[in-house]
Amino acid sequence: MRRLVVEIGADMAYFHLGDSLRVITGPDPATDWSADAEYWRSLTWSEIPVEAGYAGGLPFVFDRATSDPISASILSNAPTPMESVLSVPLSDRLGQIVGGLDLTSRQARVWTDPDRRAAQAMAEFLLFWFDWSLAQGVRARADAMAVRRSEALTTCARALLANRGDDALQEALDALKAATDAERVFVERNHMTGDGRLVTRNLRHSPVDRRPDGDRWGEVDWDLLPTVRAELESGHAHVARIDQLPMPDRTAFEGSWIATEVNVPIFIDGTWVGLVGSADSNPERSWTSDLRVLEVAAAMIGAFWANQAVDEELRRRGVREQALGACARILLSGEDDALERGLAELVKATSAAVCFAERNVWDPVLGLVSEVVAAYPRDSEVYRAEHWDRRPWSTMPDSYRHLSRGEVFHVDVSRLGPVEAETYAGSGVGAEIDVPILVRDEWHGLLAIASAEAREFSPEEVDVLTAAAAIIGAYWDRQERMEELREVARSKDRFLSSVSHEVRTPLTAVVGLAEILRSALIEEGDEQKLELASLISEQGFEMANIIEDLLVAGRMEIDAVSVVLEEVDLFDQIELAMRGVNGASQVMVERQHVRALADPVRLRQIVRNLVTNALRYGGDSVMLTIEETGSGYAVVSVGDNGVGIRAVDTNRIFEPYQRAGDAPSTAGSVGIGLAVSRHLARKMGGDLVYRRKAGWTRFEFTLKTPD
Repeated sequence: MRRLVVEIGADMAYFHLGDSLRVITGPDPATDWSADAEYWRSLTWSEIPVEAGYAGGLPFVFDRATSDPISASILSNAPTPMESVLSVPLSDRLGQIVGGLDLTSRQARVWTDPDRRAAQAMAEFLLFWFDWSLAQGVRARADAMAVRRSEALTTCARALLANRGDDALQEALDALKAATDAERVFVERNHMTGDGRLVTRNLRHSPVDRRPDGDRWGEVDWDLLPTVRAELESGHAHVARIDQLPMPDRTAFEGSWIATEVNVPIFIDGTWVGLVGSADSNPERSWTSDLRVLEVAAAMIGAFWANQAVDEELRRRGVREQALGACARILLSGEDDALERGLAELVKATSAAVCFAERNVWDPVLGLVSEVVAAYPRDSEVYRAEHWDRRPWSTMPDSYRHLSRGEVFHVDVSRLGPVEAETYAGSGVGAEIDVPILVRDEWHGLLAIASAEAREFSPEEVDVLTAAAAIIGAYWDRQERMEELREVARSKDRFLSSVSHEVRTPLTAVVGLAEILRSALIEEGDEQKLELASLISEQGFEMANIIEDLLVAGRMEIDAVSVVLEEVDLFDQIELAMRGVNGASQVMVERQHVRALADPVRLRQIVRNLVTNALRYGGDSVMLTIEETGSGYAVVSVGDNGVGIRAVDTNRIFEPYQRAGDAPSTAGSVGIGLAVSRHLARKMGGDLVYRRKAGWTRFEFTLKTPD
């Protein structure tokens, strides 16, 4: 009992027969339970209102907070107060309730189905053990066989609670073999075959070495043993001499060494799932004294299998969720082989031989075809891409009918119509599940798993495939939308290039002619006309700069801006840039020759933008400095003594089509100069940042220096 308390995390356990407390224990053997024992012995169990639940004959749970006042008071006043109790009633062979096992917790908790099954098995063992003790009078006078049975059941319970897989079964059967002295003890489990037959399969037996006819019992069709099956399926043990069995059951034993056998059914949640039994070559062998041992063992093994099923389902669920998560992460990476790697993860979550994805494509000759996109493994003999690639849907009408309606299609090759059966002939596929892939609610392709043999795939595998198909549909949708955006960007780039070309060509002529006219007017000395010609030239240069910024801004969005780095003299390039800036004569330029790596055209574009902004929005003093930091970079700084930029705008001003919140809307400015300049600076390996120092606004533009 103490091991059970530890295994399921209870704080205390009580076992009573009638109103008599027999055993009380907890997880720590050193704990003194005498006060609790005295308290519970002083009570009449049948008078505790909540104990009326025993009448149902099934395990039940009651909590102090929700119990009747009398029961709640009894639980609270115990030396060890209890919040929650799992009660397991016990009945004798006549169905009368004779006692029970109570597992308690100091904290409110949820008692799981595995907890209930383990408690039920332990309670039945204790009842058996006390049945035997009472019959003998005192435990000291128990005969050796009864002691062995008690020890065998203890060993059996310990092995199964340890949950060491089939090794636990073997240990339990070895203990039962020693307790019963039967020539063989065995455990078998029912299995439904692919063609709908219920068979029993021998899982383990003791002793391990087989008798000469041992192989015949590896798998037996229950149709050969209808009498035995009917008895076990109804929940009763079957005890028989083989020579007294009716036909056809007796025929199944012909030539066997077995003369007598006892089989006890194993149930899980009301379903008959297998049996534990003993066999002997002595036809006069009596099983009366062994039957109770096997019944308790059957309950324990049923609980053991139920726990295994829960553990396996949790493991499989974890594998499925992990596979779907990995598939989604891989597809989000956008790598070229992302889909194939995603399919590899899905194969791990199923029992299929291959997983593949196909996409619908229109062929001008064949019509709508299914094109192979990816498969894992690639070289599978079950799914050969060359057989299925660009296969017309007209050759697969059964699949098309279901998938085009958004339905999952289970391919059973033996049940296909003649047209599709011919398509699958020689393909290597025996069974397949096809799940439609939808993009924006339209059918775009399929995701499938397949096996060489005819079989049924589990609902869980279909669920995994359905979830994965939705992920792939989203992945394809993302790809299509990205391609649409790229096409929009390419169209915009082509439009900007075309427009800029159409604008720059006449603009170049206007600027050139304005410069010629300006030179001629200087010689004539006509100040009024000279001022007008200079204005035309300056505004032409301004327009050309805006057009260049617009072109770069358009290409920034698709990362199509190119730079060609070379070693340049920063001062020389700045001088060239200043020639096209209106008001450049007002800028104080520090004359310092520093060499850096830059694209000359892009460098001049940045300088023009920074100086123009300073003259347009800054103070009355503008200064440009050049310095080498000594850490592999050169810094070009454009500053002015204006009011500066608000803190909330210092990041926003580097975004396209943005100005500082208090900056006026100025003709000739579209708010892209700083965004373009920072992008160009970073493309050349440097950066552009804003700083406010000692009352001066500074835009610092860094470039790498030659090694």
